[in-house]
Amino acid sequence: IKEGFQNVNEKKLSKALSLSSKLASTFNIDPDDEFLDDFSCWLLRDVLLQGHLYITKSFILFFAYLPKLTKDSTIFDGNLSTKRNYNSKLKLKLISQNPISSNNRYWCVLKNSTFSTFNNSSDLYFPLLTIDLRYAIRVEIIPNAPNIEDDQKPCWFRIFTETKTYKFKADNLYSARQWVAALKKQIFTARNKGDIVTVKLPISNLIDLEETSIFEDSETIRLKVLENSKTFAVDDYFFMFFHNGHNVINCINQALSLNNLPNFELSSGSTESSPVILSNSTIDDLIRSKNLSSILSSSRQIIPVEEKIQSLVSINRRQRALGFNISIDIDSDNDICNRDNRNEISEILNSGYEDSDVNEVESSNENDDLLTHKNRFLGNTGTKALQIINPKNLVKNMFVLNTLSNVSGMWTAEPSHYEEKNSLERGLEDEYFVASEIERKNSIRRFQSHFSLPEGEKLISTYYAHFQRNIPLYGKIYLGSNEICFRSLIPGTNTKMILPFNDIETCYKEKGFRFGIGYSGLVIVIHAHEELFFEFSSSESRDDCETLLLKQIDLLKNYNYRFNNYSFIINNNSGKEEEDIKLAESVNNQAEAARIKCFENKLNEETGFDLPIIIEDKKFKEKLKPNKNMHFTLLTIGSRGDVQPYLALGRGLLKEGHKVRIATHKEFEKVVLSNGIEFREVSGDPTKLMSFMGDHGGISVSFIKDGKALFSNWINELLESSWEACQGTDVLIESPSAMAGIHIAEALCIPYFRAFTMPWTRTRAYPHAFIVPEQKMGGSYNYLTHIIFETVFWKGISGQVNRWRKERLGLERTNLELMQQNKVPFLYNISPTVFPSPVDFSDWVKVTGYWFLNEGTDYIPTEKLKKFINKARRDKKKLVYIGFGSIVVNDPRELTRAIVEAVVDSDVRCILNKGWSGRNSGTAGDERKEEEDGEGEGEEEEALPACIYSSGSVPHDWLFFQVDAAVHHGGSGTTGASLRAGLPTVVKPFFGDQFFYGNRVEDIGVGVSLKKLNSRTLGRAIREVTTSKRIIEKARAIGEKIRKENGVETAIGIIYGELDYARNLILAK
Repeated sequence: IKEGFQNVNEKKLSKALSLSSKLASTFNIDPDDEFLDDFSCWLLRDVLLQGHLYITKSFILFFAYLPKLTKDSTIFDGNLSTKRNYNSKLKLKLISQNPISSNNRYWCVLKNSTFSTFNNSSDLYFPLLTIDLRYAIRVEIIPNAPNIEDDQKPCWFRIFTETKTYKFKADNLYSARQWVAALKKQIFTARNKGDIVTVKLPISNLIDLEETSIFEDSETIRLKVLENSKTFAVDDYFFMFFHNGHNVINCINQALSLNNLPNFELSSGSTESSPVILSNSTIDDLIRSKNLSSILSSSRQIIPVEEKIQSLVSINRRQRALGFNISIDIDSDNDICNRDNRNEISEILNSGYEDSDVNEVESSNENDDLLTHKNRFLGNTGTKALQIINPKNLVKNMFVLNTLSNVSGMWTAEPSHYEEKNSLERGLEDEYFVASEIERKNSIRRFQSHFSLPEGEKLISTYYAHFQRNIPLYGKIYLGSNEICFRSLIPGTNTKMILPFNDIETCYKEKGFRFGIGYSGLVIVIHAHEELFFEFSSSESRDDCETLLLKQIDLLKNYNYRFNNYSFIINNNSGKEEEDIKLAESVNNQAEAARIKCFENKLNEETGFDLPIIIEDKKFKEKLKPNKNMHFTLLTIGSRGDVQPYLALGRGLLKEGHKVRIATHKEFEKVVLSNGIEFREVSGDPTKLMSFMGDHGGISVSFIKDGKALFSNWINELLESSWEACQGTDVLIESPSAMAGIHIAEALCIPYFRAFTMPWTRTRAYPHAFIVPEQKMGGSYNYLTHIIFETVFWKGISGQVNRWRKERLGLERTNLELMQQNKVPFLYNISPTVFPSPVDFSDWVKVTGYWFLNEGTDYIPTEKLKKFINKARRDKKKLVYIGFGSIVVNDPRELTRAIVEAVVDSDVRCILNKGWSGRNSGTAGDERKEEEDGEGEGEEEEALPACIYSSGSVPHDWLFFQVDAAVHHGGSGTTGASLRAGLPTVVKPFFGDQFFYGNRVEDIGVGVSLKKLNSRTLGRAIREVTTSKRIIEKARAIGEKIRKENGVETAIGIIYGELDYARNLILAK
C-alpha cells in the first residue's frame, strides 16, 4: 500500500491506510495482500444493489450497506384485492383460514419486515393478515395470468413463504410492478440480519469473465466463479458499472498475472455484444435459470456445464435466501481453479445430479434446519397450539374442543411476568414472575412469532381479558417493550392488535361502565383514535397491567427524549470532517426514492424485466433522476386556494431540476413569477367564479342553467387559452375543474395527471364535494353522487368541448367512456389523516398530503400585531383567528356585526381578516391589494372593539401557530393550515368543497361545522373549541401527524412512479 502511494500527500495516504485496514478487518484477508484498485459499481442479484468493488492481488471484494429505515416506517401502501384461501376442511375454517374475504379490497401496508392488510387506511392497529418478510422466499408477477398482456387491466402477483403462497391483485400491471419491486427490496433487506452485504471472490476460483450489455448506459461484467472445492458448485456474479468498466477487466487481469494465471482475452466484438434478452418476469430468470450452460457460456467456452449441476447451485442460493446474513465467502482451498485443471472439473460437474426446482424450497430436506420459525403470519391461526399442528391432522378438531373447555380456566388465570429486571425491583413480592428461563424464552419467541416482531423485542407480561370491540372478544394481552398486543383465543375469530406505546396518550381504570358492578376495566387512550376497552377477571390483574403499561410508556418517552437531545448535540458538533474511511453509506429519502423509481422504470423499459434498486448515499452515490429534465405545466382555475398548492409543487419540481409553468388566471401572475415559475394566462375572472359559486352553494338545476348562460363564452375562451398555454410541455398536471387538460394531453401525446383538493373520484367512502348531503346517506348514495356529477358536468360542456376537439385539436369526438378519466393517475393534495384513502380507490389514485408553500418563514409581523398577541397572552385570554378567505357574501356589514357580538360574548381575543368586505364591488382588487400589503389595518367601515384586531392578510403558516383556535370557511388550503397548526377549528361553509371539509372537521373530532352563522351559533362554537379538552387534544394530535408529512415530496415520487403508466394511457388512445 505504502509503495503505491509514495507520490500522494499525507492526507490521502492516511485515508488509503484506513481503507486497507477496513478491508482487512471486514473481509478477513491477509494484511500483506496487495490492494490494486476500487470502483463504484452495482451488484445484480435479486435486486440491483449499489456498493463498491475492491480488487486485491488475491480477491475481488464487494461491500455495501443496506439502507437503515426508521422503526415501523411505511415503505409502500395502497389498495389490493385478494381471494379467500381455504387450506382447512373444517367447517369452522379456523385453522389456516385467510381472514380476507373473497375478491374484496383491502388497505395494504409494507413496512421494514412485514406486509400487512387492513380493513381501511385509518384503522392500522388491527391487521387482518401480516406476512413476516424475514421468512418470505420471493415475490413475482404471476406469469400467464389473465390480463398479463394488457397493462391497463388488473394484474396478479404472489408472495412465496416457507409455508404457503399468497396471491394479490393490483389494479394494473404498473401497480403490480411497483408492489413487486418494493417487496423484493424489503425481502432482500429483511432476511439479512446485519446491515451490510459482502461478497468475497478468490481470484484463483475465477473460471471465466464476460463483458455484456444489460442496458445502454452501463457496462456489465459477468464473473463465473467456482463456489466450493468439494461440491464444485458454480455461481455467476453480475457487476454493473456506469463508468470505468473496461478498467475493471484490466485490473482483474492484473490480479491474474500476479497469481501466474492466464488473462481473459475478450473478443473484439465483445464490448458491443447485443443486450441480454430477459423475460418480463423477474431477475430470477437471469440468476436462477435452469439452463446453466447458457448463463455460464462466454467467449472462451472453457467449461460446458449441463443442466444437472443446477441443483447444487440452487441449494447454495436457497441457503442464502432463508435468513442468513448476506455474506458470500467462497472457498479457495487447493488452488482448485488452476486453468490446467478445468477439463477435469468439467467432467466432475457433468456427473449425475437430480434437478431441483426452486419452487419446492419449502419441502427441501436440505433446509429442514432452517424452517424452525414457521407460521409467522398473522391471520393463520387463533392460538399458539395451532402454530404447530399439521393442517391435515385430525387432532385439530380435538384442539377446538379443548380450547372451548379451557376458556374458563384461562379467564381466571393470573398475570405472568417475564422481565427479570421488573421482578428484581419488586423483590420477593413478585408472585407472577415466571421462574423458568426456558419457559420465558419460549414465551418470548411465541410472542415475536404471533405478531411478526423483531428478535430483539422483549415480552414484559401477559394477561387474559375481554377486548370490547363491537362484541366482547376473549383473548390474551401481551405487554412488550415497545407495544401492547392482543390476540383473540375464541375459535372462529382471528382478531389481532399491535398498538405502539408511542401512539398511547394514557390509560386509566374504569369499573362497571359496561357490565355493572364488579367489572374491572382498563381504558387505553390513543392519539387521534377512539379509546380501547379491556375487561379483566380481577382488579389485581387490571391494576398490574395498568402499572406496567404506564411504566413502559414513561420509559419509552424518557428514552426518546434523551435520544432526541443527544442527536441534537451530535448535530451541533458535526462540523468536524470525519477522516475515517467508510466503505459505504445509506440513504432514506423520499425524493431519492422517487428518482430511484424513475430509474427502475427506465431499466424496465430498456431491458424488459423488473429489477428493484437498493441505493447507498454520499461517498459512492450515483446520481439517479429522470434521464432528462422535463417541462411540467400545471393547469388550474379558481381562487388563490386553488393556485397555492401548485406553487408548492412547482417549487419542488424546480428543485429536482425540471422546468415548471403554471397556467392560471392573470390575477395570480405576480405570485407565480415571484416563486421563480413560468406563467401563462388562461381565461377567467376568479371574482365572478367565487360569486357564482357562493350564490348557488352546490350542484342544482339552477346552477347548471345559470352557469351555461353566464359562462358559455368563457368556456370557449378557457379551452382555447388553455391549449395555447400548454404548448411545448412534456407533462401536464391539471385540476379537473379546468376541463381542458385531458384533451390537450391526448392531442400533444404527453403524460397527463390530475390533482385536486376535494373528492373527485368515484368512491363509496365520500360523496362528491359538490353534492354533500346534510346528513350521511351511506356508500351507495356517495357513489351515485360521483356518477351524477360526472354525467351532468359532461352534459353541460360536451358540445363545446367536442367542437373544440375537432376544429382546434384535430381529434375525434369523445364521451365519458372514451375519455377513461377514471383511469387517469390522480393526486389528492390532502393529508391522509383528514382524507384517508378509501379502499375502493384504484392504485393510481393517491392521497399525498398537503402541498404547503410555507410562506411564513420570512414573514415579519407588524408591531401592532405583536402587541395585540402579547397582550392577549398576558390577560390569559384565548386568541382566535376569524377569516373567510375570498368568499362573496350578500351583506358584509351584517356578517361583521355577528362576528363582533360572538367574540365579545365568548370573552376571547380575535385576529380578524375581513377578506369578504367589498368583494361584490368594483374595488375588490384594490382592497385585496391593500390587505396583502398590510395597509388595510384600521381602515374599517365600522369601529371594532379592542378585543378584535383587523390584521389584513397574514400568512397562515405563521399566524396559525400564534393562536388557539380558528374560524374559517372550510377551504382545503385553510383547513389544512389550521389543522397542521393543531388548532381546534370552526367551519362555516359557503359553497362547494367547504361543506365536505366542514363535515370532515367534525368527523375527525377537531371542531364544529356551522350550518348557519349568527352571533349566537358562532359564539357557542367558539366557546366549545376553546374549552373542550377532547377537541383540543384531538387537534393537537392530528397537527403532529400532519407536520410529519411531506406532501410535495410524496407527490413527486408518485409522478415519477406513474409516469410510464400515464404516458401509455395517453398513447393507447
